[in-house]
Parts: sequence; structure tokens; C-alpha cells
Amino acid sequence: TIVTALLLFALREYSDRISFPFAFFIYFCTQFIYLMNGMRFAIAICFALVGYVFLSRNKTIPFLVMIFLAVLFHKSCLICLAMYFSIK
Repeated sequence: TIVTALLLFALREYSDRISFPFAFFIYFCTQFIYLMNGMRFAIAICFALVGYVFLSRNKTIPFLVMIFLAVLFHKSCLICLAMYFSIK
């Protein structure tokens, strides 16, 4: 990937001033951002799934609470509000 190529370029150019472990630490920190987004989405979709269970039992308020909690983790779960209209 381009991030790996940039890391190797920086290591080659600054190998006398930057330690190899520190450069890998910087690289892994850049990848941590993507991992956390995936984790937030996984947590949010679990809340949305529980909300869908409530909605299938015609419990609208608990459904909305679960979707609200899901949106707190990942804004893309706002689309789950459309499930309300698919069940009714």
C-alpha cells in the first residue's frame, strides 16, 4: 500500500536519525484509526440488531433508544430508522 511505501521511504532516508521500531510504531498508529472505526461500527450494529428485535415486537420506544445508542457509536446507523417504516 501507499502507507507502507511511504514508511519504507522514510526509513531509507532517515535511518540514521529514526529508529526502526519507532517508525513501525508510527505506522501501526496510523492503522489503529481504521481498526477503531470498524469496532465502533460493530458495536453500533449490535445495538441496531437488538433494536430491530424490539421493533419486531411492536415496541417502538425501546427500538428508538437502541438506535439512539447505536448512533452514538456510529452515525451511519441513522439509516436504521428506515426499519421503522418497513415493519409498520
